[in-house]
Amino acid sequence: ARYVNDLHRDALARVARLVASPQAAERHLVFNPLSWTRTDVADLVVTTPPPFHVVDVATGIETPSQGVIVDGAPRMRILARDVPSV
Repeated sequence: ARYVNDLHRDALARVARLVASPQAAERHLVFNPLSWTRTDVADLVVTTPPPFHVVDVATGIETPSQGVIVDGAPRMRILARDVPSV
């Protein structure tokens, strides 16, 4: 378990370094581990106070989103459209 946890932590840190993070914006990465393109919701832990304006940086288009409670914790649910497979 320790090996897997260390590997997961290291991979997450490496991917995070690949995502540009401007000072005035909070960014999240959504990926698809399946072998086909898919559209689904993603529940994000957001640290920025509302109101939110969610934009897909790849397309520049606003992404449908709403605040939700998941297992008693606040989340920002977004619609991640046409996410290609990793």
